Amino acid sequence: MNTPPRASAVNSAGWERSLWWLHPVWFFLFTVVPVTLASYLIPADDYAEFWRTDKHFQFEDLLSVLFAVFAFAAGAGIAKAVKSSQLQAAGPPEALQNTSQTIWQFFYQAFRIGALVVLVAYVIWAAICVKNGVTIDLMLSVLKGDSGSISTLKDLAETIPGITTATQFGMGVFLIGAFIAYRFGWKLVRWWLLPLFVLTIVRAFFRSERLALIEVLVPPALLYLRFKWDSFRSPFAGRLMPLLPVVSIFGLYFVFTFTEYFRSWATFYAGTSEHSMWWHSFMRLVGYYVTALNNGALYLSAAKVAMPYFTLQWFWKFPLIDKVIGSAKSLNQDVMDDYSLVLTHDANIEFNNPSGIFVTFVDYGVIGGVLTWAVAGFVAMLLYRAYLRGTITGLL
Repeated sequence: MNTPPRASAVNSAGWERSLWWLHPVWFFLFTVVPVTLASYLIPADDYAEFWRTDKHFQFEDLLSVLFAVFAFAAGAGIAKAVKSSQLQAAGPPEALQNTSQTIWQFFYQAFRIGALVVLVAYVIWAAICVKNGVTIDLMLSVLKGDSGSISTLKDLAETIPGITTATQFGMGVFLIGAFIAYRFGWKLVRWWLLPLFVLTIVRAFFRSERLALIEVLVPPALLYLRFKWDSFRSPFAGRLMPLLPVVSIFGLYFVFTFTEYFRSWATFYAGTSEHSMWWHSFMRLVGYYVTALNNGALYLSAAKVAMPYFTLQWFWKFPLIDKVIGSAKSLNQDVMDDYSLVLTHDANIEFNNPSGIFVTFVDYGVIGGVLTWAVAGFVAMLLYRAYLRGTITGLL
């Protein structure tokens, strides 16, 4: 095995000033509060004009979200107090210093097996897509912006239970692969990661699954920050890093606009909208976040969920779970049919996200949801401290 690369020592105070946006409470405030205030302040007429939905997000919904934010911060504060001895995280990442060769071998074997599973799943999915009628000509039609082409492709390349579920392991494969690479070099993993990265780009573009690309890029980037902190201590980096969230908003907007051009603008809205592509993309991006809270508020008032579903959706949809729990299949169908019916009747099915905040209220009630967010804040702070120390748990 190679000698470990020189890892960065981390001074907790300096780190948290420069990378304040990695702190779970600040991150939660930065991402949730602005969207929540926008959802409440945007007039009902604008909801109808830009997103073709009624406004359901009212003052009591604003308070519910703010209670969740407060609970998350309180939970994080408790974790910080309980683990006060770990606040001054300094020294190189513990995972590089204290991990035995046996553990590294285990990680490498797990990485190869995971990468192979994901690659095989993608190959099977691609073969089924070709069998269903996906052709090179159809993909070129998407690139040319032909009307209806991307909708046709998405219908033909529909998700397949078990197969597309296996491709979701790609996020873990990239994370472990990056972890191994920072220790032993990229040559060991690059020929596994490169085809997976290409397939992820194809999926993100042609199936409009932009989140799939974010999932495989962001975790390795956070690892890089922790391992290479010395590289960001120049005066320029010291000024840039605190502003990175603001810069990333513009980056998100441009990437979103690029993909949205092929997804909806060229194929439909270019011929019907009175606004420019840039304005259309901006309102579309804002709409995804604002309507998520609006949908969540609507469904909270109309929900008929017999047991926790949305927060445990991964469990209810896990392959073969319906063989173990007979009601799982009917529960999946009933809840999603009910949710779709509510959106179709009182909102816009095109924007169908119920928001991550309100699903906890739907599943556990407002009080249970607030407690859930307190626990989430507690766990998030513990993981953040572990990340600062560079333990395997914190890094992965």
